[in-house]
Amino acid sequence: MAYYDYAQKQNDLNRSFADETAASQYGRFVSQQRYSRDKQGMAQTFQRQAPRFNASFARRGLGDSGIFRRGLNERTSDYTNAYNDLLAQEGAQMGQYTMQDASRTDAYKMALQRLMEQLQAQRANENQFVGF
Repeated sequence: MAYYDYAQKQNDLNRSFADETAASQYGRFVSQQRYSRDKQGMAQTFQRQAPRFNASFARRGLGDSGIFRRGLNERTSDYTNAYNDLLAQEGAQMGQYTMQDASRTDAYKMALQRLMEQLQAQRANENQFVGF
């Protein structure tokens, strides 16, 4: 195999690695945008519903009662739990992207190392017969 073949294989490896990395970065960006929209949507929904929640208790004369406080605590707790679940999902997704990136980088480095070892072996083999 000629040196040109090794250079071509190296270029192919570089191109493939760059393409996969770009696709992963775009996927990460889109995922971050989605989680950002989801978090904003949750916050807006919570804020929009607060006046109706308060008014529903005030209409019944329970605006400052223990029932109101318990309901408010439950509602706030549900929102906090849902928001924390979303944050955990986002963290897991970003962790997955990070692991994929590391795995792809390792595979690229190993493939490049194998290619260089093949080239060195070929050169050593060619140099072995130079003096005969």
